[in-house]
Amino acid sequence: MTASMVTAPPPESLDKEVRVLQIIVGALIAGVLAFAVVALAMGGARQAGDQQHGAGSLISMLAAGLAVMMVVARATVGPLMAHAQVRQIAAGTGPPSGPAAGAAAPGQAADAGRLLAVFRAVTIVQTALPEAAAIFNILAYLLEGKVWSLAIAAGLVLWMALSLPTRGRVMQWLDRQMEALEQLRGGSQDR
Repeated sequence: MTASMVTAPPPESLDKEVRVLQIIVGALIAGVLAFAVVALAMGGARQAGDQQHGAGSLISMLAAGLAVMMVVARATVGPLMAHAQVRQIAAGTGPPSGPAAGAAAPGQAADAGRLLAVFRAVTIVQTALPEAAAIFNILAYLLEGKVWSLAIAAGLVLWMALSLPTRGRVMQWLDRQMEALEQLRGGSQDR
């Protein structure tokens, strides 16, 4: 057991934060799925008519391109956000301690609360990026009837669902960030 696991937020606070994040991510997924149901209900009739008139695929191609960009953005923006926030916490200018650590929590407990707030922000951003691409791909299906646009959206939704925060994932993330924080405070801030 690492030192950071000992200083993690209290289990009930961590469980509450994980539940809140699961609800947020679930709501983002549900919104995409609801739009997909509407698009499927409306798109069936539209698709048959468009195929007769040789519908274009410009919007579908743009939506697919956005999906690729959002996959790359999700892989880079989240870690960049986390790294910047960890550096601020190490410098003493990071976000205020979250409710998981308590307002008056000392030292590492306060750091864990701050890191939990960072995790929340990173999770929301990393879920919103593929959500936007999924919605655009569903819209492309609705406008042009390209089934592969729906397949891209389904893949993005699956990825969002597989990234659902769990207690174990949050603890692992907190452990890694606490180690990074300790390294930054240990004098290796030149990274």
